[in-house]
This record gives sequence, structure tokens and C-alpha cells, in this order.
Amino acid sequence: MNARSPAMWRRHALPEPARAAREEIRRARVALEVPGDVHEARRALKRARALLRLCQAGPSADEARGIRHEIREAARLLSTVRDDEVAVEVAREMEREFGSPPSLVDALEERRRHSQATLDTGLGRQVRKELAAARRGTGGLEGSVDPVDTVARIGRAYARARAASRRARRRPSGTALHTLRKRVKDLRYQMEWLTPVWPAVLEGWTGELHALTDDLGRVQDIRVLRVSGHGLKDPGDRRRLAWALQGLRRERRRTLRIAFHRSQRLFAEAPGAFRARMAALVQLES
Repeated sequence: MNARSPAMWRRHALPEPARAAREEIRRARVALEVPGDVHEARRALKRARALLRLCQAGPSADEARGIRHEIREAARLLSTVRDDEVAVEVAREMEREFGSPPSLVDALEERRRHSQATLDTGLGRQVRKELAAARRGTGGLEGSVDPVDTVARIGRAYARARAASRRARRRPSGTALHTLRKRVKDLRYQMEWLTPVWPAVLEGWTGELHALTDDLGRVQDIRVLRVSGHGLKDPGDRRRLAWALQGLRRERRRTLRIAFHRSQRLFAEAPGAFRARMAALVQLES
């Protein structure tokens, strides 16, 4: 590794990506202590995975990739719990705004309580144990990545998010929108890590990325609720749900328009120009 790298990390007030990833894994483990906060845990794990992508530029790329895979598998164990939480949140909002049946909220709340109990009585401990092993592995990644290479990796994340944005705008399927949200989140977390280099410039950019992930998350939440309502038995409840979903579909279309307009502005720059600008920002040669 370039001998000047440690000094460059200090000059820009940036923690090494591996160290920052280890801190996010620690936060996730704390969040899963009883009662477990699965939303905060998953968010911390997504940040950790995005930061570990930056470590894949160095000689320990395979190790970083392996740890990132371990974290992804651990996070997948939490996905059902989070989906149940989201369904309840959106169903309550839909009941207030569109008059969906209270029985839907009751059914989803019962399912959420069951998922939370599963998390608190065993699943959370299992995930915390897996994350402890992943966190230990990040120690071997410190000192393995040059700042020059991290800037190139952020440029790669930008190119991937830009390509996903174009695909989603051409064909806004559920899969394409989900992929776009993942790519934008990776870029957002990496840019947030880079923000101390020049907060006046990068905070606005990361704020826009955050808003875009929120828009895309809202679209995903609506899809989760539509699937969750299939179990209603009462004909009257089903009619009320169908009426409420019409309002939710209108909101989905409006949110998508906002998200696509935002993504066009964010990804207007060519990837090569973006990489050069980021390299100049931290005064490195790309």
C-alpha cells in the first residue's frame, strides 16, 4: 500500500473504510439486543456493506468480499421482521388517509408481534453471533486500501447507480426499482463517509441521495402492503382495501415521478467526469 495513505486519511479526517465498517457492525449488534431494533440494525449493516465495497480495491479484496457476503446473509435473516414492521406502518397510514379496514392493521400487527418475539427470543442472538465473527474479520482489512483506490470505487458505485437509474426509468418493474434503491444506498453511504473532505459541497449531494432512497423506499413499502392485504377474508374489508389501494397507487405514481426527476438530476454527469471531480476534491491523482 502507498506509504502516504495513513497520513492522507488523517488529513481528510476520514476513518479507514474497514474501521468505519467495523463500527457499523457494532451498532447493528447493539441494536439487536432485547428488545431488538431491526430497522436500525439493517440500516447499520447496509452502511457496513457499502463501506466494505471500498475495501475491495486493495490486496485484501477477497477477504472484504467474503465479510460483505457474511453480513448480507445475516441481514437476510432480519428481512421478514422488517417487512412486517413496514406493512403495519403503511397500513396504519392508509387507514387514516384512505379508510382501509382496521382488520388489516390488526392482522398485520399480530404478525409483527410474532416476528418481534422471534427476534427477541433467538433470532437476534443468532444474528449477533454471526456479526461478531464478521466484525473480527474487518480488523485484518485495516491498512490495506489506498485512498486513491477508494475514490475509484466510489466512482464505480456512481456508475452502477446511474446505469440502474436508466434501466428503472425505461422499465419501472419492482425488480428494477429495488435494484436502483440498493445501488443508490451504496453510493449514498459511501458519499456520507467521504463528506468530511468538503462538507459544504457533499452534504447537499448526500441529502439528495437520501431523499431519493426515501422516495424509492416509499414505493417499495406500498408494494409490501399490497401483498400483505391478500389474506383478508371479509368481502366488505376486501372492498374497502381495494378502494384504499386506488389512493395508494396514485401516490405510488406521484412518488415515482419525483424519484425519476431527482435521479435524472443526480446522475446527469458522465461517470468519468464524476470520478475526476471526486479525485480533485480530495486532491488525489485518479
